[in-house]
Amino acid sequence: MKSTVYLFICLWMLGSSAAIASTLTEETRQDLFSQAKDYFRQANELRASSPQQAGELYQKALLRFERLVRDGGIENGKLYYNIGNTWFMMGQLGEAILNYRRALRYVPHDANLRQNLEYARSQRKDQFEEQAQEQVMKILLFWHYDFSLKTRFLVFMSFFGLFWLGLIVRLFQREWVPPWGLFLTSLTAILLLGSLMVSEWHDHQNPAGVITETEVIARKGDGQSYQPGFREPLHEGTEFSLLDSRNGWLHIQLPDGRESWIPEATAGLIHSIEPPVSNIE
Repeated sequence: MKSTVYLFICLWMLGSSAAIASTLTEETRQDLFSQAKDYFRQANELRASSPQQAGELYQKALLRFERLVRDGGIENGKLYYNIGNTWFMMGQLGEAILNYRRALRYVPHDANLRQNLEYARSQRKDQFEEQAQEQVMKILLFWHYDFSLKTRFLVFMSFFGLFWLGLIVRLFQREWVPPWGLFLTSLTAILLLGSLMVSEWHDHQNPAGVITETEVIARKGDGQSYQPGFREPLHEGTEFSLLDSRNGWLHIQLPDGRESWIPEATAGLIHSIEPPVSNIE
């Protein structure tokens, strides 16, 4: 019961984009976002003619984007997408994929975001083929994989409300609401609630992460004294599910099912920053 209440609180925060504590004023936040976009644009213009100056401008843009997350208390798809693009232009593939994945939580249907993410994935050294079972699940349960948490929550609330409204109306005017109407609305609400609970459970039990260091030797245990877990090191941009963490080490599972340990400082988690707040457009 406690976990269910917690789930609803988290989802409500996600759906309503409620504000949390911020050390920045709204004016400062808008200025930072505007400055970051200007630095990013200038860097793109100088990228071919003056790579060093462009790199400095990308760094300035990144500092401002990340300050909006850290001090401004802002999380949304647009901001993480910009952070991912900036890291990518700086040649940091792991950080780029990490922030594209974070953006994907809020705007899963953004075609440009998905295109950039797939391109970044194609550039990494470690390639894993998606398992056939996972491909089938993504087709059958498309609403779970393709819709954002916020969208699923809002649709769930709509069908949940329709079900109870229909039930009340049926008590007084039986012929106005057919039984199949109640069945469909309740079934849709149950499917979406199940999807939300699975997402929340998975995010807490096995959060996803991305390796951000150029190269990491994965080991068989949580320490440098353990033997390497694989013949080859892992590289930046490799995605994983977190199984456990201990003494500054992460126990990870790769997309092909293999498990190993890596230093915590060599990776980032998709959900490492607590729930979202507001939007800057």
